[in-house]
Amino acid sequence: MGDAVLKMTGISKAFFGVKALNRVSLEVRRGEVHALMGENGAGKSTLMKILTGLVKPDEGEIVFDGHPVKIDSPQTALGLGIAMIHQELNPIPEMTVAENIFLGREPVRGGIFLNRKELYRQTRELLDEFDFPLEPGQSVGRLSVAEKQMLEIMKAVSY
Repeated sequence: MGDAVLKMTGISKAFFGVKALNRVSLEVRRGEVHALMGENGAGKSTLMKILTGLVKPDEGEIVFDGHPVKIDSPQTALGLGIAMIHQELNPIPEMTVAENIFLGREPVRGGIFLNRKELYRQTRELLDEFDFPLEPGQSVGRLSVAEKQMLEIMKAVSY
């Protein structure tokens, strides 16, 4: 495998004096897949929230693509290409597949008008890339749990 794309070293975090993480390190190389496993309260979610900018560490360093980074917000993480798929699904059932995937990042024309044609084109491209048999205009409320999970994965990849 190649060089590490992500290194989290010496990450610590306490909440109201209770140590959630104590000098935790994680290294991920390109092409690897990891699973964080442990009992409730082991710090898995806290570590991922630090990586995605939802929680700030008390100490430690994050190196991404060979450069030290300070991930102080979810927008910073997304700008680096880091996204997290939460266990609790949160798509908006009244919206379409396309609207859910690009929520807050919809293509516009004239600076203010939704470009639905471009929105559907980008969604179709993503659906085809995953070989996933949904339609961009399909209502999310009618999807199965498994389809909603795939929708969340595609949304993360779309960043």
